Amino acid sequence: MNFQKQFDVLWSVESISHYQNRQGFFASAAKLLKPGGCFAITDWFKKENLTPAETRKFIEPIEKSMLVELQLMDDYQHFLTSNGLQITHREILNKHCAKTWDLCLDIIKDKAFWALAAKYGTHLVSYLKAFQAMRAGFASGNFTYGLFVARAAST
Repeated sequence: MNFQKQFDVLWSVESISHYQNRQGFFASAAKLLKPGGCFAITDWFKKENLTPAETRKFIEPIEKSMLVELQLMDDYQHFLTSNGLQITHREILNKHCAKTWDLCLDIIKDKAFWALAAKYGTHLVSYLKAFQAMRAGFASGNFTYGLFVARAAST
C-alpha cells in the first residue's frame, strides 16, 4: 500500500486472512498511521493448540472454500507489536456474532443461490458450502472472530 499521506485511522474487516504477505501488509499499515493513529481489525482466526484432527475437520474446509489461511490471534498480535504498534484492545467476539452463521445458513437455503452457483461453477458452489463448515467450526469453538485495536506511538 503506497499513499502519499498518513491516516488517523485504518480499519480492516475480514480481509487480512486472504492476504499472501501479511508481514508486509502490517509493516505497510504501521507506516501509514499518523503518530497516535488507530488501527482496528476484525478477522477470522483458528483456536490455539488444535489437534491435527480438529484442523482437518474444522479449519481446512473453511480455508479451502473461502480461500483463506487462518492464523492465531497471537500471530496478528506479533505482527502489530513488531511494527511498533501498541495493542489497546484484543477480544474474541464470538458471543456477539454467534447468530451470524445461523442467519447465513438460513439465507443460503434459497434455491436461487444454488442455481446461480451452478451457473457460475464449482468455486461458487464450494463458497456456499463453506458456510456450513464455518458454522460447524464456530459452534465447536475452533474457528473464532476476533478484534484488535492498536495505536501508533505518539510523538
